[in-house]
Amino acid sequence: MAIEMLEPVFMARYSQNQDQFFKEKNEVTIWVTNLHFWVIHDLGNEFAVRTFKLPIKENFRKSHDILGYTELILYSNCLHAMRENGTDRKNGLYILAVVLLASPFYLNDFANLYVKNWRWWLFLDYTGMKLFPFLVALWLIYSKKIRASEFGLTTQSMPSSLVVFLIVALVGTVIDQNGSQLIAKLPGYPPLGGMPAITSPVWNWVDLTLGLLMVGIFEELIFRGFMHTFISRYTENSFAIIVISSVAFGLIHWSLGLHVVVITSTIGAVFMMAYLRTRSLPAIMFAHFAINFIDFAGVIPKSIFKFT
Repeated sequence: MAIEMLEPVFMARYSQNQDQFFKEKNEVTIWVTNLHFWVIHDLGNEFAVRTFKLPIKENFRKSHDILGYTELILYSNCLHAMRENGTDRKNGLYILAVVLLASPFYLNDFANLYVKNWRWWLFLDYTGMKLFPFLVALWLIYSKKIRASEFGLTTQSMPSSLVVFLIVALVGTVIDQNGSQLIAKLPGYPPLGGMPAITSPVWNWVDLTLGLLMVGIFEELIFRGFMHTFISRYTENSFAIIVISSVAFGLIHWSLGLHVVVITSTIGAVFMMAYLRTRSLPAIMFAHFAINFIDFAGVIPKSIFKFT
């Protein structure tokens, strides 16, 4: 009994903000009565509620098994139909979103190979890795295609945020400052290129502060917040989510050599483990910034965090 064969009686859409009790983990919830069944379909930012009249023969209505029999048929057929018509379109949106959000980070490393002028390098970096992903994420959230919480933009208490920041920043910095020595004997390939030196003191400081802060924000937004949302549509296994997201994150540093890819993947795994624990990104974003600032700014001695 496909959903298209049933007579619609009532249809409505409910915002999550207005009807919190409609929130369900499953994408489709079906309620069945003797003469009608209700389908609640999770559309991401809202829920569609549909009621259909059951075309059941009179003799079946007298059966004590009618509710279970009807529910079994409707669940198998309607769940398939709803997923075909709704969830597949939503999957397409999420695939498009992850391509638009993540691809600039992989393409940006070509600038390390071919762009030698620091002004052009900054222009490509700020437009490709910062402005473009920001506009895509803003469009997805503003148009209510994807919720802000699916990017990890949720609140967290100040004490908890401070603890997460300190732990993640410390662990990430220790890995960053000692990783190269620990895996020095592993095979790999050398750096293929790098960022050109910024000769302007003003622009250099802007990049070390505002630029690195934006790196922490957007890389976490995409490779932790949204990547978790995207991978979770296919598996709920925490280990798989950590591995896939951390490798995806490490590979955006491909031009800096295999050892850097391994180290950044490991740090990315720490970030994702923290996110799985808190489901909130702001503290992790600032920890990401702190790790990069310590590594590049030269303000805080790196020797503090080195084993030898």
